[in-house]
Amino acid sequence: MKFLALVIINFISVQCIASENSQECIDFISANENYKKAHLNKSCQLAALDGNPSIQYSIGMGYGYEGLHDLEEEYYRLAANSGLISAYLTLGHTLSKNEPWEAIYWYQRYYYSKVDGYGYAAFRIVDIFEKLNKPQQVELWWERCLESPYQGCKEDVIKRVR
Repeated sequence: MKFLALVIINFISVQCIASENSQECIDFISANENYKKAHLNKSCQLAALDGNPSIQYSIGMGYGYEGLHDLEEEYYRLAANSGLISAYLTLGHTLSKNEPWEAIYWYQRYYYSKVDGYGYAAFRIVDIFEKLNKPQQVELWWERCLESPYQGCKEDVIKRVR
């Protein structure tokens, strides 16, 4: 029984530390809009390791601003794999040039989430399929784009017609 009590106490204290790291990181980011420097803050790094997807995303942004794109991708991937929907779109952007098929996967996840701006993901998928010369997929995703509330799809169609 004492062992179980120690395990529970240890679990609670680990959760408190994780929560404390997250809060310290949030305070750091909030002060003077330090979102570009989250990757340099120890509390943010620890909170990311504790599995906080929003902080993983912020650290990815920081690495992106520094031009450290491998680390940027790694942290966006952690956030996306934890289910942070905004990370789906950002990871798609990060991968679109060198890993188009994987970018499509993440854009599709964003599209099917149906959060605000989901039509933009369809728009980006169209762009990738055009570069891959996949006309049937282009047509399918144009339809999805046009059915969405995203105005960029409609504006782009008008440009193409002119």
